[in-house]
Parts: sequence; structure tokens; C-alpha cells
Amino acid sequence: MEKVAIIVPVYNAEKFLKYSVESMINQTYSNLEIVLVNDGSTDKSGLLCDEYAQKDARIKVIHKKNEGLGFARNAGLNLASGKFVSFLDSDDWVAPAMYEALYRVAEKMKCDTVYCSLQYYYSKDKIIPFEEVGQEVFFRGRKSVDSFLLDMLAPLPSYRSDVKYMVSVCKAIYLRKIIEDNQLRFVSEKVVASEDMFFHVRYLKLAENVGFIPEYFYNYFQNECSITHT
Repeated sequence: MEKVAIIVPVYNAEKFLKYSVESMINQTYSNLEIVLVNDGSTDKSGLLCDEYAQKDARIKVIHKKNEGLGFARNAGLNLASGKFVSFLDSDDWVAPAMYEALYRVAEKMKCDTVYCSLQYYYSKDKIIPFEEVGQEVFFRGRKSVDSFLLDMLAPLPSYRSDVKYMVSVCKAIYLRKIIEDNQLRFVSEKVVASEDMFFHVRYLKLAENVGFIPEYFYNYFQNECSITHT
């Protein structure tokens, strides 16, 4: 079973980091490389990252000056190894079977990328799923993947929502060879409002086989102090 690298930008996340890191440590898929990128945190986040690295050999830590989410992911990509790479925000967490499910579908169906669904987590009493697909869906070939990308950016006006597929990079695994062979990196969110969209526009133009599974594996915590909200 091939290694999956998970890159986690960390900035002043000491209140939430436990849930994020432990959700990765406790995955049913064990061949992981967890890269925690401390992006110049001013709280105890950097110290917590080092403590987790001492407890689990799969965890690597990068300490860098604060440059934002996009550049923190880039620092992680420069260090990451493995066949697939994924991303996780430090105030979110994932279900235990997420990476095993994504990996098995990618290997079985020969996919460059496989996505899962996410749910908005406000509290234990308020969890709102973002409905994207009701069953496994596969996009094969240039025309089909381009159609998927368009529906991620802006579907037809008749569609019930402003997006058909969520643009977040945090609920998928990506073939690292495509990223490295083409030197794909994230732009700063200080320059481009949606660094995830910018990444997808370039990555998906190079991908030939994309899968999407309906399970809500990714928990997107709605925190007013998060990177996205601030």
C-alpha cells in the first residue's frame, strides 16, 4: 500500500490542533506521512506540533515565518513524499476511514484524484452536510474532467446551488507525480481570494481520471477565528 502524505498548515490553532492531528493519527489507513507546517504561530501551536512528532514517527514538522495558508502548503509539498498527497486545515478533522476509502478507490479505479463529501460542523447539535453526489461517480478523459471542473467553478444557472462540487482541496487525495512533474504550487490567498480554485484549475487540466465518493468524511469546522473566516 502506497504512502499518502497529508499537509497541514498550522497558525495559532492550539485550541483545535488536537482534534485535527488525532483524526489523522487514528486513521484506518496507517501508511501516512503527516506534515505539520507551523506558519509562524504566536501561540503554543509550534510546541504542540513538536510534541506530536515525538509521539508518532509519521509526523514531520516545519517551522517557518508567517506567509499564509497557500505558502504553508507549498512548504509541505516541498517536503512531502509518497504516491498521493492530501491537505487538511488545522481546525478541521476527518473521519477514521477517509484516507483508506479514498486510496482504495484511487487504486481500484486507476484515478489520479478521488474526492469525498464534506459537512459543515457548527456544534454536535448542528452538522450540515453539503450534498454533492449520491453515489460513486467517475470522470474519465479530458472532456469529462473538464466538465467536472466547470461544475466546480460555476454550473449552469438552472442548478440549485452556485457550485455543484465544493472547490476545497481538503477532501481529496491527489497524485503527487502530477503536482511535481508540473511544479504546481499554491498562490497566496492574500493575492488570489480562492487559492484552492487556482490550484484546481491547473491540476485538473492535467488529470485524466477523477473519482468522487458520497461519504461525508471531512468535517469543516465553522470557527469565526479560522484562517478562512479571518
